[in-house]
Amino acid sequence: WPKYRNYCRKPYAEIGYRALGSHTRSFIALLVCLTQVGYVSVLSLLAAKNTSVLLNFFFNFKVNFCWMIITIGLIVWPVIMLKSPMHFWQVGVFSALSSSIAICLLYVGYFHDGPVCLKESEQRQFDWQYFFMAYGTMVFAFGGHCAFPTLQHDMKKPRLFGRSVWVAYTLITFYYLSIAVGGYIVYGGTVGEAVIHSIQLRWVQQT
Repeated sequence: WPKYRNYCRKPYAEIGYRALGSHTRSFIALLVCLTQVGYVSVLSLLAAKNTSVLLNFFFNFKVNFCWMIITIGLIVWPVIMLKSPMHFWQVGVFSALSSSIAICLLYVGYFHDGPVCLKESEQRQFDWQYFFMAYGTMVFAFGGHCAFPTLQHDMKKPRLFGRSVWVAYTLITFYYLSIAVGGYIVYGGTVGEAVIHSIQLRWVQQT
């Protein structure tokens, strides 16, 4: 359809409309919005928590967590008003690079703590309750499908979209599995909500 060649704000909803009509378009748009609200809520909480910790550690400046959530929202708000990811692709590149650096720092922490922590770590028995509690995080880690049609549309070579998805998910899976399995092997059942707090190298933990 010619109307979709330049830009489409809600691609999944339009796909539903072309397949089953206007009611399906509204239903899919609602589901996508609910999904995005969940993603944004989690990311806002994480960003606010990490920012509060960094401000307190480096500048001894304590900020109320609730106010920090609002501040993060105001900072990010102008970016989300942009139409398409192609208008802020630099953010994606920066995120990928910073995540890769963080992963490498965690590896450094693992190798540093391994000789000592491996001797004292206790392995926790498998529990279905803990598994289902962690399932939401596992699913969230591989989210982002709502943006797939838009990303493919914005690519200079859309035919290579499948290849880019394979590369991205292979890399993400390697990152997540290596960090999760490595952290459990080194620290065992003492790992809390985040493995970062178990790292014994102070500069790695705070970086």
